[in-house]
Formats: sequence, C-alpha cells, structure tokens
Amino acid sequence: MNLPTFEGQYEPTEASEWLFRMEDMMEDLD
Repeated sequence: MNLPTFEGQYEPTEASEWLFRMEDMMEDLD
C-alpha cells in the first residue's frame, strides 16, 4: 500500500490523518 504524496513531499501530519481515516474505514467494513 502506497501512502499518498502531496506535491512530491511527504507530510507526516497529512499521512497520519489519512491513516486514521483508513483505519476508520476498515472498522466500518467489519
């Protein structure tokens, strides 16, 4: 799984928020 990149720069804050959303989505699928 590839993390999203923002204009070629890795933003820890954005990535963390994205991961939290992914976790919430996975929980909803259960």
